[in-house]
Amino acid sequence: MNEVTLVAAENTKLCVKYLYKVDGYHTMRFIVESQGFKGASNFCISNVDLIEVLTKTESVLKELRGSVEISDQDSDAHIMMTMTRFGHLIVNGQIGGSCDDHSLKFTFDSDQTVLDKLRSFLKENVE
Repeated sequence: MNEVTLVAAENTKLCVKYLYKVDGYHTMRFIVESQGFKGASNFCISNVDLIEVLTKTESVLKELRGSVEISDQDSDAHIMMTMTRFGHLIVNGQIGGSCDDHSLKFTFDSDQTVLDKLRSFLKENVE
């Protein structure tokens, strides 16, 4: 599957690429660029958790409030997207685990279109 760009702005980028599924666990590669720093990490996510992320994403888009968190089950890497007033979105998290040699903590502002792209990506990959 091709890489999907969720955010692309000056000094800010968030992409995801579906890699494979084994025994009910999906592996996706998240790539982040923030303020000149870049990082990438593979996230292992169970099918159950992926369905939960999709459900939460749809809820936040409908209500225009709330948060969606994507967590790697093999480390403490995570991405949190929080809807604020007027459809603004704060995206923060950590790419790479704390126990890895390198990791990237990041925060940037975006808008609700990120969640719409995430929803489409998840719908293509959830069973």
